[in-house]
Amino acid sequence: IVVTHTDGLFLDRRAGLLRDVHAQLVADYADHFDFGERCYATSYDQPDGGDVDAVRAELVRLRSVLPPNRPLPASYQAICDDVVALAREKARWPVVPMSAAIDWRGEAEAVACLEDLGFLRRANDQLILEPVTWLSTLMSAFLHPFHGIGSRRPPPLPEVATAASLREHHIASVLVDAATACQIVNLRSKVVDPEHESEVLPLLAHFDICLSPLSDGKYVFPSLLARVTSLPS
Repeated sequence: IVVTHTDGLFLDRRAGLLRDVHAQLVADYADHFDFGERCYATSYDQPDGGDVDAVRAELVRLRSVLPPNRPLPASYQAICDDVVALAREKARWPVVPMSAAIDWRGEAEAVACLEDLGFLRRANDQLILEPVTWLSTLMSAFLHPFHGIGSRRPPPLPEVATAASLREHHIASVLVDAATACQIVNLRSKVVDPEHESEVLPLLAHFDICLSPLSDGKYVFPSLLARVTSLPS
């Protein structure tokens, strides 16, 4: 079990939380899963990343004791090789039409298989090739603490603070349109080319990273919203 986003807790609180999480999971799901003896906590505010090295060592150990990988059928492997080659060819923007970009060799189930294995991700009538690599590069720019979209300045408060004006100000503060988002993430280096500007946020929404609550082309990133400490009665 690997737990993230615990860097805001003091060490004693974090240790207690992880023990409780581990104990509850074992109590509820031990009939269905084999759990490790502990929880690992990644702490990205620390130079060593917390338990990152320990997680890596445990994954290496598990790889040595688990059954060997089962090979894909030859036809699926050929399709997989094509997907990987095309992803490298289009590394800057590995988003392609599902129907025309890849020869599926008549294997209708290959898409679902390769999606389960992480080689691609379906997004309506498009495919994102090697989505983890693409998403990691994109999100490192989007969520950068100093240069990402969280660094943008909110609009000024209205002079007349009525309930309606405050609501509109709040919506304007949390919603981001594609042009603004891409302009911000391209400040340090070119991450998104202009021709793909309008596609980025809808594709990120397929990963549940952002959403368009009003379906008007503007998106909100829940992870960037201010923490709510109390709710109105």
